[in-house]
Amino acid sequence: MGFTWFGIGKGRHLVQAAKDGDVEQVTMLLRKRANPNAKKAGTTALFYAASSGRVPIVMMLVEAGADVNKHTSIGEYPIYIAAANGHAEVVQILVSAKANVNKTKRDGDSALYIAAANGHTRIVEILIAAKADVNKTNKTGDLPIKMAAQGGFVEIVRMLIAAKADMNKCDEFGFSTIYTAASHGEDEIVQLLIDAGANMDPSKYFNPIHIATVNGHRNCARMIKQAIRAAAAEKAMRHVPREEIPRLEYLGTGIQGYVYKSEYHGQDVAVKVFLRRNKASIPILDKEFDLICRLESPNIVQPIVVFREDVGPNEPLQIVSEYMDGGNLADYLRQKREHQPTVMDFSTVEVALAITKGVFDLHTNNIMHRNLKSTNILLSSTGQHIKLSDVGIPPVLQYERMTDALGAAYWIAPEVLLGEEPTFESDIYSLGVVLAEIETMQRPYWNVTKTVWDILEDVKRGDIRPELMPDCPPSYRKVVEGCLKRDPIERPNALQVLECFVFAVHANK
Repeated sequence: MGFTWFGIGKGRHLVQAAKDGDVEQVTMLLRKRANPNAKKAGTTALFYAASSGRVPIVMMLVEAGADVNKHTSIGEYPIYIAAANGHAEVVQILVSAKANVNKTKRDGDSALYIAAANGHTRIVEILIAAKADVNKTNKTGDLPIKMAAQGGFVEIVRMLIAAKADMNKCDEFGFSTIYTAASHGEDEIVQLLIDAGANMDPSKYFNPIHIATVNGHRNCARMIKQAIRAAAAEKAMRHVPREEIPRLEYLGTGIQGYVYKSEYHGQDVAVKVFLRRNKASIPILDKEFDLICRLESPNIVQPIVVFREDVGPNEPLQIVSEYMDGGNLADYLRQKREHQPTVMDFSTVEVALAITKGVFDLHTNNIMHRNLKSTNILLSSTGQHIKLSDVGIPPVLQYERMTDALGAAYWIAPEVLLGEEPTFESDIYSLGVVLAEIETMQRPYWNVTKTVWDILEDVKRGDIRPELMPDCPPSYRKVVEGCLKRDPIERPNALQVLECFVFAVHANK
């Protein structure tokens, strides 16, 4: 009969001694050849010692031949529990003893996963050095890097990125690592992921910018927006096969070309095709496109990429932008005037404020619109509902002859009609014309019976300007009349106009 103590065999007593941390008893039992792999209640001595960080006992058990990969009755194993509880020295001993660093629990959690989730930096370092699989997921698709991001463990995220962790893999719910970091407001981790090239595009259901904004993490949202726009700017003017942008639905035609709806990388987009090309316009467009891509404004339609075929000067240039499903402001005002249903319903001041915010954002960033008119103001039923489009497109791409520009001439400032270059002040004049449209729900000079040419001559001389309704509020009238001053110096700047409408909105609450 072997050694017993209160009826418990040597092996089972060894388990109890290891659990209690009794080094002397463990030493004695191992000398008496107690089975180092014996279990008590489904658990080994090594598991208990590893769980509590009992380094001397772990070393003795390993030297005695304990199975470093033996799991408990519930599927846990020594290196996992040591990693979970932060016992780095124990993990190192087990790694040296050839523990399987990629072994998982029944739920798929690995030692690296739990160490990353719990913020145990040194253990993560040991496991990565031991060739642990940094992309091993558990049963819900969670990765170690995602869990480290969720916990805000910057150094662990940094190590996992260096070890080639998959930053873009989503769990079963569609959450990516950058989405998780953004949702928790982890600015430094978001920046790490951006710098490492993480995919920032929204999934079908989850948008990292949206979740960061909703949770009040504006800095995270700002960083992701800026990174997306910077990436878009870098892709500008690259050669892309036309088949990447299928023509799904024509949205309209104009002097410059036509616009159609398409899909690009899973996102609904609008594609503007310029049929006429002018080589002098390309450097200007390069510069403006780069600026606009980096501009953070919710009131500007964001360009995504410019496609340019390099086979010849007569090939069309195509600008791909976010899609706005509500049409343009001119059509909206016509529908309102004719009592037709509209995608959304806005007050005069709401529309004026959104447009002015867009102009202010442009001018603050030293960008002129150059072509502000109601057909270049787009509406959407989702997100930010009112945005300026066609920002920064050079006039040489828009019109080659004044006869081409008749449809847009009513929005052009007198000095520009006289041959001067567009300025910020001429943008303000165009804004004034749009503001008049919003108030009257009519095209400029709708009540004037003269020809277009006669009207334009009157505009040049300062003899005519768009009229407002007799019952127009005095404060609104003052803003519009200021914007429409013939002398550019007398016009307000974008900030002054914006302040007037912000005040009006608050006054109406």
